[in-house]
Amino acid sequence: MKDNWAGDLAAGIGNGLAYLPLIVVVAFIAFGSLGPATAAVMSTSVFAAVLVAGAVLPVLARSPILIAVPSASSALVTGGLFGRFVAEGHVPDVPETMAIMVIVAAVAGAMQLALVKAGAAALGPLAPYPVVSGLINGTALLILLSQLPALLAHPFELAVALATAVTMLRFPLRWKVPQVLPAIAAGMAVNAALHAWGADTGPALTAMPSPLVYPAMAGNAFATAWSHAGLLPWRDILAAGVTIALLGVLETLGTVSALTDAGIATEARRDLRSIAIANLAVAAAAGGPPASAPVASAIGLLRMGGTGRLAPIARLITLGLGGTFLGVYLPLVPQGALVGLVLAIGVRLIDPEPARLLWRVARNPGPNRLEIAGSAVISLIVVAVAVLAGLPVAVAVGAIACLLMFTAAMAGSAVRRVYDGAAALSRVRRSTAETAVLLRERGSAAVLELAGPLFFGNVSPLSGVLDQARANGARHLVIDLSNVTRVDLSGARRLIATVRQHRAQGLSVVLAPIRPGHPAADYFAALDMAPGACFAELTDAVAAAESAILAEAGIAPPAFATAADALLALGIAPDHARALADRAETRDLEAGEALCHAGDPADSVFVLMRGQADVLLPGGGSGPGRVVLAHLSAGAFVGERALFEAGMRTAEVVCPVPSSVLILSGATLTALLREASPEALALVLAISRNTSMSLQLANAAIQRLEV
Repeated sequence: MKDNWAGDLAAGIGNGLAYLPLIVVVAFIAFGSLGPATAAVMSTSVFAAVLVAGAVLPVLARSPILIAVPSASSALVTGGLFGRFVAEGHVPDVPETMAIMVIVAAVAGAMQLALVKAGAAALGPLAPYPVVSGLINGTALLILLSQLPALLAHPFELAVALATAVTMLRFPLRWKVPQVLPAIAAGMAVNAALHAWGADTGPALTAMPSPLVYPAMAGNAFATAWSHAGLLPWRDILAAGVTIALLGVLETLGTVSALTDAGIATEARRDLRSIAIANLAVAAAAGGPPASAPVASAIGLLRMGGTGRLAPIARLITLGLGGTFLGVYLPLVPQGALVGLVLAIGVRLIDPEPARLLWRVARNPGPNRLEIAGSAVISLIVVAVAVLAGLPVAVAVGAIACLLMFTAAMAGSAVRRVYDGAAALSRVRRSTAETAVLLRERGSAAVLELAGPLFFGNVSPLSGVLDQARANGARHLVIDLSNVTRVDLSGARRLIATVRQHRAQGLSVVLAPIRPGHPAADYFAALDMAPGACFAELTDAVAAAESAILAEAGIAPPAFATAADALLALGIAPDHARALADRAETRDLEAGEALCHAGDPADSVFVLMRGQADVLLPGGGSGPGRVVLAHLSAGAFVGERALFEAGMRTAEVVCPVPSSVLILSGATLTALLREASPEALALVLAISRNTSMSLQLANAAIQRLEV
């Protein structure tokens, strides 16, 4: 405030002067159906609401330039309330009108406090844009339509209104003059010219009562509310209060979001609570329509240079001083000028983005044209419903339409992609013969990768995908849940039912990963659903499918009694295999014993003859503390890089079960290479074949990742 006191002072005074005539505009929108005289008297009530709410916010709100005023939507709901009374043949007098507004403001404030308690402050970013845009445009259209009766009653009044509205909309902002003042002056000038010509331009405004009589008016209002409580239309009053509360929450949260984007300090919960308390204060003062924090008011103050609390305080003082003299000069202002101000407000509220979106889609259709056009159409539907059925119904219809559009967009298939077993790359490194079988039978295993949330709309297509995979030759299917982010009850039940159905048809279907902490597993556990065959890791599930395919092919897990047998299994000719076996050594390892460690010299080649081995990244502790890079089965090479380069081991190889390995030491390898013996060439060819198969698997995996 200290750093920008001049800007805050100028902005507050300018904004206050600009809003003074708009007090009458709000009064005529809200109470115009009760007649010009009642609307003029109720302008004093609106003026009191502006002052009371404006005094509460600088004290309680976190945002320094948040402004509480009766908004256009609040005035429209109020106007609709009294319009129904008039249509039913009952025209409330001023005390009854003020009594009704006391209750409406109290209901709105209490409802807003309840919404704050329920966490409504967190809902601002969740409001769908089509609903917000439709609500804004619906309010704008209702404001414009509300002025038709006045214009039809006095056709020449249209010229006065247009002169006022055009000046309001087109007067240059750079002149630092509140646009409403030259707009009223333009309307008065056109009205005077038409009046001199003899045209009927409609009536002038009625004078506001003096602020000095307002305490007596408020007293009469409270007395009427107490004495006529049983006669008041409570259902309509409560409906109006709740509606205004909901609209006020939406408007205030939108303003808080806009100020946050502009770099102004805000706190949604505190600011929303301040609006609620301001409305309770308005009720206690027998003010006009309940207040909210429209974005145009706060951003207008910001654009005029206000950034601190001095700005709304200066605005409040300006309104207080100006309102004292406002009522005296109202008879100088023609009603057409007031209509013009209302029209200008309605035009300024219009959000053209939905129309632009439809035009853009019509001219440049793209891949997302249906979604973009759908959002624009929902916004237009909200506008139509707002005009035909009111703003609350429009908000509800828009929210339901957005939910339906979102559900339709998400209700595709949860299956992101399907790939065969060769592309799955389990971490099991197998013998050459086993790898050859798996490559030949790669279509026998398929992995179905699911992604995103699982719900009733996107799990149903899974059954068709499973049927198609089986038609393509897959007998073993793994449903990959790694990228599933959320599961609902319908999605979980549909998934389990689909899996059980296909298992009953003879298809092997497993789920992975199913482990504590994963969304799918946690949901199954909470619902006490048994997923059946499942694995904690995807690679374990794929490895199990590979083992099943090998078993179907009649290939048992290999185990070699001698070093020569292990070398023969690698495709080395018998003579060369026996020669290499004579120069190799064998070693038996106990369960948990390490074959080599990270940092050891990489000077030997190993062939697993019996048992299993795990390749582990170094890490603290044991077991879960280390990362498993690969599982090795009998017949697999280990450390073959040592044949071509000298270096250090980068991983640890541990046998989880009793195992035997063939070892070709560094000295033996060096001698074989120096002699250029046929055995060395046979060994190199065997390693090359093994590497070639590994590359085929790697290429398949790369293709999967690039999908």
